[in-house]
Amino acid sequence: MGLFKKIFRPVRKIAKKIIPKEIRPALPFIASAYFGPSTGGLGNLFTREGAKLLAQKAAIAAGTAAATDEDANLARVAALSIAPDVLGSASESAAGLDFFKNNPKTISALEKTASFLRPESGVNFDQAKLIGSQTAIDQSAKFAELTIALALDGTV
Repeated sequence: MGLFKKIFRPVRKIAKKIIPKEIRPALPFIASAYFGPSTGGLGNLFTREGAKLLAQKAAIAAGTAAATDEDANLARVAALSIAPDVLGSASESAAGLDFFKNNPKTISALEKTASFLRPESGVNFDQAKLIGSQTAIDQSAKFAELTIALALDGTV
């Protein structure tokens, strides 16, 4: 881990000067959404090629987090960056099951979930809401970790 920190220290120093501190927590999710590969449709995710695309997207998010935040939990950031694609595909596939064919409200809810989790590429409000959600989850988990650490020290 020492070598990893040594490599990213100069990058992190520059990033802290250039990137506003309000944007920094969202940067890994912005990078994976706009610079990561598009995962395509449902069938694409459950193939070797789909797994490779998800791994690339997770690596972009984790690399960006490592370069901009020394306290980043890289596994959590990587998982949060690919979660919308995986959950969106699961919602799409569940909407197509015979089990839900007789319940149009459920199919509609699953389709809405899939469309929210996998918005069209480009700059739009749905993409911003998704990135905001990912950032909020990551920052909440960081705050919880800090609170637990302080409670164990007896300072809270």
